[in-house]
Amino acid sequence: MQYVIGFCTRTARAGGRIWVAATVERGHVSLTIGSNSLSTINFDDWLYGRYERYEQRPSSVIGAGLGLAIARAIIELHGGQILAAEKGEQMSEFLIAVPQAGSD
Repeated sequence: MQYVIGFCTRTARAGGRIWVAATVERGHVSLTIGSNSLSTINFDDWLYGRYERYEQRPSSVIGAGLGLAIARAIIELHGGQILAAEKGEQMSEFLIAVPQAGSD
């Protein structure tokens, strides 16, 4: 989760807002991490791709390209899933769902 929150804080514009919400339902923990200053329309699967160099990204996204790939790998190793969803102009959310501990 820290990689996703870090991504949102690094790409937030001044005055932007980031929110985190958590729910437990049907044996899964669901996290929503959103930003009102990030549009995912320019981000497809490469958002999670390993070693995608920053030269291929919009200038507001700087880094080696590993953070979200690491987050996705960890989440998937725990039987979970992460998705990015556009919620309007310049507003996006990351949706993370992982099985609740002890729900076997």
